[in-house]
Formats: sequence, C-alpha cells, structure tokens
Amino acid sequence: GGSYARLAELGFGPDRFTERIAARAPLPDERTALSLPGRGALVFEVTRLAYAADRCVEVNLMILDSAVYSLEYHFPS
Repeated sequence: GGSYARLAELGFGPDRFTERIAARAPLPDERTALSLPGRGALVFEVTRLAYAADRCVEVNLMILDSAVYSLEYHFPS
C-alpha cells in the first residue's frame, strides 16, 4: 500500500530516489514542534525526490532532530 503503490498503479512507480541532507539550526517553529532545547540543537533537513524515469513524482521534506536520528546510506562501489 501507500503512495508508492498508488503511483505504480498509475504507471509512475519510482525507480530511483535522490536525497539532499543539510544539518542546521532549527527554525523557531521547528524547535517548538520537536521540543528541542533552547541552544545548540541541530536538525537534519532531508529533501527526498522520487523519480519515475525522468519525471519527479514526489518531493518529501523531513525535519529530524539530529540528537534522535542517525542517517545511514549504502552505496555500491
């Protein structure tokens, strides 16, 4: 199920993804929403783009508390 299954049913199932990650200080509303401490907190801003052939079919922006999340990626050599 989910959005990728719906996209696949329409002929736009993602065949690749690109993620951009930036570590930065949180914006005031992010600090509140994530219950972050007043100083020194960082967030990961992750922008994920899903592609079907050369068409971008999804953009997903995630803001993650860097003290709670660890990001791990695997690449072929």
